[in-house]
Order: sequence, then C-alpha cells, then structure tokens
Amino acid sequence: MAVLDDVLVGEHVEEALSPAAAHRFLLASTDWTDTFALLERLLARPYGRALLGRRPLAILQQRMVVREADGKAAPGAPAVRREALFEALILSDAMRAAVRSGADTRKLQVMAAQDGFQALADQFRQRQQSGQLSAAETARALG
Repeated sequence: MAVLDDVLVGEHVEEALSPAAAHRFLLASTDWTDTFALLERLLARPYGRALLGRRPLAILQQRMVVREADGKAAPGAPAVRREALFEALILSDAMRAAVRSGADTRKLQVMAAQDGFQALADQFRQRQQSGQLSAAETARALG
C-alpha cells in the first residue's frame, strides 16, 4: 500500500500510473477535483489506456464541508460542524473494457451514471438548491 499526500499535484498525478505503482493500493491527495478530467488526462498518457483498462477498481473523492452554526444550535454546541461528502467511481469490468476499446470520457460518464455515479459537484448543487448548504459553504468545499 502507498499513501501519498500532496505529491500528485497537477500533471504529477500521471505518476500514479508509473511502473512503481503497479499492483499497489494507492491513496493519494491531489488537486484534481473532476474525476473525468483526471481520467481524460491519464488516458492521454502513453500506455495510460492500457494500464487504466486493467488496473483501477475505483476513484474516490472526499470533500469536507464546514458548516456555520445557524443560530438554532443548543447552548454550548460547536460554532461550526464538519461533514464529508463522497464521490465514488467504481470502474466495472464493462468500463475497463470500454477504456481498452478506446471509449472517451463522455462514454465513461454515461456508463458511470447508469451505475449510479453522482459527481460531487452535483451533490453540492442539490444540497445548495434544497437549502442544506449555502453558496459560501459550497464554494469553500469545492474551491
């Protein structure tokens, strides 16, 4: 297992596909916030399509939401609450086969949506529209 923090920033995220990462459980902190933009970048790398077509099982993202107290909190309650939202792209056998056969990220997005994938940005947008999050809380979490 490898745990990497803040080393796969920007284009360095491509190192996740290096031979040294083969057959490893990799947890990495990165500045990439769009899963499919990340996949597109990795697929464009030499040998990226072949490696992504057989290696990854999932791409997980987490964003921490810092919520301000709304004035209705009980006396002594914390002034801020922290909540985590998660995005999980599970790469099925069908998705890996699509990668190997040359599918682009739009096709992968459609396949993921059919499997129940929901992007973090969509989750935040829904929570903001329902009044569960403010625009400022959403901006802080996604920024």
